[in-house]
Amino acid sequence: MTSILMKAVLPVILLCSQNVAGFIPVSSNILSYSTQHREVTTRHKTFFSNPSEISRTLLCAAKNEVNASVKTVCVVGGGFGGLYAALTLQKLNEGKKDTKGTDPSARIRVVLLDRSDRFVFLPLLYELATEQADVDEVAPTFHSLLTEAGNAIEFIRCQVSNIDLEGKVLSCSRIEESNAVEMIGEDFNLEYDALVIATGMEPTLPSPELCGSNGEHNILPFYRLEDSYKLLQKLKLLDLKYANDVSDGPDIVVVGAGYSGVELATNLKETLQKLGKKRSLNKRNVSVSLVHRGKTILPSATEHNRAVASSKLKECDLNVMTEATVTSIRNALEDQSATQTAKNKSTVTIQSADGKLSEVTADLILWTAGARPSNAILHSAGLPKDNRGRILTGPTLRVQGTDQVFAIGDAGRPSQKPPPSNAQSAMQQAQVVAWNVMASLENDDKLLKFRYLDLGEMMTLGASDGTVSSLGGLVQLEGPAANLFRRLVYAVRMPTNGQSARASVSAAISKISNKK
Repeated sequence: MTSILMKAVLPVILLCSQNVAGFIPVSSNILSYSTQHREVTTRHKTFFSNPSEISRTLLCAAKNEVNASVKTVCVVGGGFGGLYAALTLQKLNEGKKDTKGTDPSARIRVVLLDRSDRFVFLPLLYELATEQADVDEVAPTFHSLLTEAGNAIEFIRCQVSNIDLEGKVLSCSRIEESNAVEMIGEDFNLEYDALVIATGMEPTLPSPELCGSNGEHNILPFYRLEDSYKLLQKLKLLDLKYANDVSDGPDIVVVGAGYSGVELATNLKETLQKLGKKRSLNKRNVSVSLVHRGKTILPSATEHNRAVASSKLKECDLNVMTEATVTSIRNALEDQSATQTAKNKSTVTIQSADGKLSEVTADLILWTAGARPSNAILHSAGLPKDNRGRILTGPTLRVQGTDQVFAIGDAGRPSQKPPPSNAQSAMQQAQVVAWNVMASLENDDKLLKFRYLDLGEMMTLGASDGTVSSLGGLVQLEGPAANLFRRLVYAVRMPTNGQSARASVSAAISKISNKK
């Protein structure tokens, strides 16, 4: 009995599976996470050594358990934080089954809500936009993932517009799709016993004042699945536009030199040059300008990754402009002297640190400078927020002033110095919040505190190039080895075993095709 319960519960507590691990292989993750949260074993020594205590403390809170009502846990947002929190809650709930495999009363009903029908593995959007990966690897449907996970999690495609914190009710509108067009459907209310807000971020675009008349027509953000599709379509149109032009070529401006900006810049130039070679244009002239307001690119990156990326940018002959600000974007149609080729371009005015103005033309402007917390529910009455719109929580990820409402990922701010805005942070928070939700429903006030564990970072710098820095610099890779390592690690981190297998096969096929 003891071994069965330990096998069911302990792996869940210590990162429950390889698929909800952080950056490095499973065994290391479990050890790291166990070290990070060593108070779990200190606080619950009795829990881990006594099966009856497991049953009483975490899995069976009441004597009349058979007749206990099912409690509903709603998770709003199906990104890394939301999906992985829902999967971990499911694992914890399944731990209730007795030795005969029966489940006399389900502890909770897990409901996942998102306005999209697909989970998007955001770090692989570059590969999707450059046709190095397919949509089933990068953005599998929630239906397929949750079916593989056992169909224990309910999924509702809807827009959540408001939270009634006092009444514990969500106001929702169903999202329906007809001929690839999304439409708002019927309204409905959904009651909850516990709530996890994991709505993530959305990109910010330049203001209308900055763009002027029709200046935004060549601007694309790069944060969502539809952005990746639009970018791929735009790249193919640019390839056609300059199909037979040896002297001229596409002009691209990328605004923001954080991770997204640098990865986009290197991948886009390589992709357009490869498309040109297919048309026997061995020296297609592709101009990419990277505009960044800060003093250095990749301000949050490790020294290794920043150095490797800087070297790659020079190798690709990219025009990197630091301490530079975009002051205006206007349509070249306004310029009567523009050539016919230039008339579909935008003119970007850039101010340097010394105040000097310069202009570059652009067929495409990728705007990666800035993001903000998304979803209308963040405006619900009673949610405490900081000046950036993030929900204020404590270190246990519980929203200040509430009992059973939690916020994770980019939607929340658990400390004065918030953790990085990345996938591994959201996935780590998902483990903690799942535990704390279950504990709060059992009226256990001993909640875990979240502590971010930096497991490293990986970047793509082209179809066969990349950089990796992990374990405080003990592991450093660059070039093709780093690129392959990145794809395989992401395959391991997929939310289900089936998705991991598909991603591994896709990565292998991609690498083989790039060698041809």
